[in-house]
Amino acid sequence: MTSNKTKIGIFTGTRAEYGLMRTLIRKLVDHPDYDTKLIVSGSHLSKRYGKTIAEIKSDGIKTIEKVKTSLDHTPMPGMALITGEVLVGVSTFLERFEPELLFILGDRYECFAAATAAHLLGIPIVHLHGGEKTSGAIDDRLRNAISQLSTWHFTAAELYRENIILMGHPAKNVICVGPMVLDMILDFKPCSRSIFEAKTGFRFSGKNILVTYHPETLTKDHGMKGLLTLLEAIDRVECNILFTYPNADQGSIEIKEAILDYVHTHNEKCYAIPSLGQIQYLNALYLFDVVAGNSSSGIIEAPLLGVPVINIGTRQGGRLRFGKVHDVEDSVNRIYTLLKELLALSPRSTSQQYGKEELLSRYPSAPSDIILGWLDSRKYVNDSQI
Repeated sequence: MTSNKTKIGIFTGTRAEYGLMRTLIRKLVDHPDYDTKLIVSGSHLSKRYGKTIAEIKSDGIKTIEKVKTSLDHTPMPGMALITGEVLVGVSTFLERFEPELLFILGDRYECFAAATAAHLLGIPIVHLHGGEKTSGAIDDRLRNAISQLSTWHFTAAELYRENIILMGHPAKNVICVGPMVLDMILDFKPCSRSIFEAKTGFRFSGKNILVTYHPETLTKDHGMKGLLTLLEAIDRVECNILFTYPNADQGSIEIKEAILDYVHTHNEKCYAIPSLGQIQYLNALYLFDVVAGNSSSGIIEAPLLGVPVINIGTRQGGRLRFGKVHDVEDSVNRIYTLLKELLALSPRSTSQQYGKEELLSRYPSAPSDIILGWLDSRKYVNDSQI
């Protein structure tokens, strides 16, 4: 029997974009008018990177299509080969499913492969978090390429909306909704330290640092110098540190090994976990004193919540900061001085941690609600341009 439901595909290749789309995905999967399939690939299916498909399944998402890659092979294949594998796998599924739309968030090479597949099959793409800039990462041009392959765009800031319009896209197809993480933040109630410890195995001390550090894909050493500089600075301060694993990019194995070596030799104060997942990551932002590294979460999520951030290197160069961020190069003394200053600050009050009234004044509607309203209006039916 033929279904009258609108078929929608959503692609996710990493823990980060799944976390940002988590609320939207659940709303679409539960919506009676949509037949939604989640295409899961990349590090979600990799033991080496925490096999984060477990988080998706724990959210009750059952309409999953897996696209496997060779990320767990030794030696690990390069990004070009993984891109080819994702392109083949996503193409095969899209030809079978024939969705009316494919949702993609961000800028990674796996997302570029999915966008290429959809474009060549004539399936319109909805791009989230386009128009941004990260001059220190290979993702920058991939993001722009995905935007050029896409028909509709939902951006995190008005500046990013303007950037996409400057690429030649019709203004009516580009809508600013704010950062997708707002879906989670606006309704989030953080847990206690004791519950976080029970969930993760981490142990809090008087002061605590959360480190998320990824490869810099456009530098020769993939950002290793910046990581070693951070570790040397951390050596000088009294605190406990929780590291999360890097993304599955070129240089990630070396970055991960350096982190695990450091944790092993400093096991009295250091902990490492492959992936916290979106919920525990937000809990960590409320519970830790400082965030350090080079992740986009230190540019978007942490500043939105008023968490002190030290951003190292060029990976996030050019990206709009959504609050106070301390940008530093790989200087041990500068990072150490900042850590000392930020850790000496009084603990953030509940009002500082939440800041929901201010967020609601800036973003009165949740991003997922705006996107669902657009879908329900079916404006995309007459506006389709591939």
